[in-house]
Amino acid sequence: MDTVNAPTFLTPKQISDSLQISIRTLEDWRTRGYGPPFLTVGRHVRYPLNEFEAWVAAGMKGGDESDGVCGSAHTPS
Repeated sequence: MDTVNAPTFLTPKQISDSLQISIRTLEDWRTRGYGPPFLTVGRHVRYPLNEFEAWVAAGMKGGDESDGVCGSAHTPS
């Protein structure tokens, strides 16, 4: 396996630290179908770094439209 092209994965703790939210909030988002894309490896949840970065970028707003919510396009009903 070529490690240069191997995807990087983040743990729920790394995501929660990055977003400054609790791990519990992240768990709640997953059950609601909200939040950054993730996958499971056995019982372990992992977040592909490139998908997380894209999710954050998609939620960024600027100027008058800023509501301060990353990924607001994915808000559950």
